Amino acid sequence: MYSTIIFEKQKTFYEPKMSVFGVFNYDSIPNIDVEYIKDGIVKIYPPAKAHINEFAEFVAGAFDAESNFASVICEHLKVPVDSFKGISFDFNDFHFEITKENANAKWILKEWNKQWKKYRREHLFKF
Repeated sequence: MYSTIIFEKQKTFYEPKMSVFGVFNYDSIPNIDVEYIKDGIVKIYPPAKAHINEFAEFVAGAFDAESNFASVICEHLKVPVDSFKGISFDFNDFHFEITKENANAKWILKEWNKQWKKYRREHLFKF
């Protein structure tokens, strides 16, 4: 599965980011705020109601050969497409850096679960 995005200029709370409309085979991922960081890494901000399963699929799909994620993002950020190296995002305060090498939804979910279990052990179950 691949991720297709449609650029939509919107004023966001997080200037100078841009807002894009994400479509992943269905309307599951609404607006995603995108910011170009540096060294080919694009920072994306998951929507408040995003579910980790769908978001992991969306992020992994951005690296699929049929995805237009890199070309659309790079075009609007005015950088060459081959400069796109990865996606950085935080989900439930857990940080991820995804590149072509680890762009796998199952891997993202496994890492998220690992971080969530560690957080629960360290913070929620302390008495």
